[in-house]
Amino acid sequence: MVLLSAQQSAEELPPLAIIIFVVVVIAATFALMRAQSQSAVKKIKRKYSGRIVEECSLSGNYSYCFVTESELVLQNNQNSFKAFNLNSIKYVHSFRDLATRSWAFFISDENKKALKGELIGATNAGRKLNHATLFFMPQKDADKLCDFIIKHAPHVEKAEE
Repeated sequence: MVLLSAQQSAEELPPLAIIIFVVVVIAATFALMRAQSQSAVKKIKRKYSGRIVEECSLSGNYSYCFVTESELVLQNNQNSFKAFNLNSIKYVHSFRDLATRSWAFFISDENKKALKGELIGATNAGRKLNHATLFFMPQKDADKLCDFIIKHAPHVEKAEE
């Protein structure tokens, strides 16, 4: 019985090895996600080549956005972007979402109804969305994005929450 118990212990991996393995797997996953995100940004930049007026970098996970003469394009996740017609934007919102305890950003029309925009994938054609999206980001990024949009579309106002 003692011999069997010692043999089982020798065959089991030490806890430190298991922890190191899990950390390596998680790090590799995040590195792959970041690489996919950077690849998507490059493809979108190519797709809009020559039309980008100004880029805006934010500090969040999916932090790339830019404006063209007629559109605002925001990175939605690692593989997709959302495009909004600048003429249809009336208000930009930067607010604290109490349900998630984080800051959010969204765009609305003259009735303060959130705009749906168009989903643009790095590889496929865009499509209209059926619902609006909140972009969760740090407060400084949400405020920076509001100022960036107002700079390029003077008719846009920052909504008072």
